[in-house]
Amino acid sequence: MAYKIIKIITYSLITHPVKPQIVLTCGQSIERNISGFRSYWRYQDSDFTDDLTIVVDDSQNKIKGIVLGKQLGFLRTGAIGGLAIKYLSNPNIETLGIIGTGRQAFSQCYAAMHVRKFKEIIIYSRKKNNIEVLLHRM
Repeated sequence: MAYKIIKIITYSLITHPVKPQIVLTCGQSIERNISGFRSYWRYQDSDFTDDLTIVVDDSQNKIKGIVLGKQLGFLRTGAIGGLAIKYLSNPNIETLGIIGTGRQAFSQCYAAMHVRKFKEIIIYSRKKNNIEVLLHRM
């Protein structure tokens, strides 16, 4: 299997140290002529808000996509976990272990199930109800 390394330049910036913090994460792939950024706000009583993600076609100087909401971040993180399982784990593995049933659990489990056929999934959570909610989503 041949692999191509694509250079991606990333930058992160938190604009001010007091709440709410405005967080910007920027990136660019020169070879693919795309760039973009993600922004969100951190408030004192909450560590998470909706994101704004914008992707730009640099060759045409046009916005190619705008995504509002936090779901893209979950999918991105899950995809990274899925790729790690696909390329770095034993291909004969039969059991998936999920520790926790928080915000990332669904996307991690979903991505893992797309790259491997598991016979068993073991989920740990402090609350039984959270396991049932996660299984229902799957």
